[in-house]
Amino acid sequence: MAESTIPNTGDPRVDAALERIRGKFTDLEDAMVVQAYLEKGMSSRIKEHAELLASHHDFIKTQEAAMSKHTEQMSEITDKLNGLIDVVGKMQGGMESRPS
Repeated sequence: MAESTIPNTGDPRVDAALERIRGKFTDLEDAMVVQAYLEKGMSSRIKEHAELLASHHDFIKTQEAAMSKHTEQMSEITDKLNGLIDVVGKMQGGMESRPS
């Protein structure tokens, strides 16, 4: 930061006030530098969180698709097992093979 020099006015009260104002400007500049640093860090953190959330949503979609496929396959297996049970029952002369 280039520091400019305020010329003396000759009035000690005015010069003291100008010096206090210069100090306040320096404080504000320092605070702005700190704020910019913090915002940069938070921006980076928010970007990381957004990427993590997107990845998590993709994972959830993959899991839901896998669960749906699993449920469908289990239903098919259940149907096949019920068919086999019926066939075996008829082969052994069970209730399914007797005429009504």
